[in-house]
Amino acid sequence: DDGYRRIRTGRCRRFRPVKADAIGLHPHGRRRAPDRPNRNRDTTQMADLPRLLLVVDRLTRSKRIRATSRRLPLRITELGYQTSPPDRFIGVSPAAQNGHLQKAAFVAWRNPRVATLTQYQWADERVRRRGAGAKRYSGWQSGLHFIDGRPKPALAGFARPFVALEDGSRAGALLWGQE
Repeated sequence: DDGYRRIRTGRCRRFRPVKADAIGLHPHGRRRAPDRPNRNRDTTQMADLPRLLLVVDRLTRSKRIRATSRRLPLRITELGYQTSPPDRFIGVSPAAQNGHLQKAAFVAWRNPRVATLTQYQWADERVRRRGAGAKRYSGWQSGLHFIDGRPKPALAGFARPFVALEDGSRAGALLWGQE
């Protein structure tokens, strides 16, 4: 339950601890920048990694997860931000996608539990119109290339991320990058 007490009734009556050697996460942020925590505590995106790992560690200590190590590594798979164009409903601009992916690489790098970070996906899927609103842009358009093969700005940024962060100190901006 919310207090980490065992539930022995209903659907939980036959619960057996889950065996695990890692935790996988698909942190689709939609429009949320990777350094902005989600207000919904049941949803985890890049800025919520510390909270997720606290929960995993608590479940491991209480034997609800049978882990192969005391602190399970985190594998971030399917990191992606859809772009507008083509997805005008939940996409961000190609420039914002580029910035978000670079900042997400920094967030992952500074967390020692992150073992892998995988971009989802290489090229946009074809847009399938299945109605109005969000259904008008069915498919997934978080690729580093548009459907016609043209590269998005994020292609170069993902390969060589560079981030400048203001932390409010007198020392100035924090600069981080990888080559």
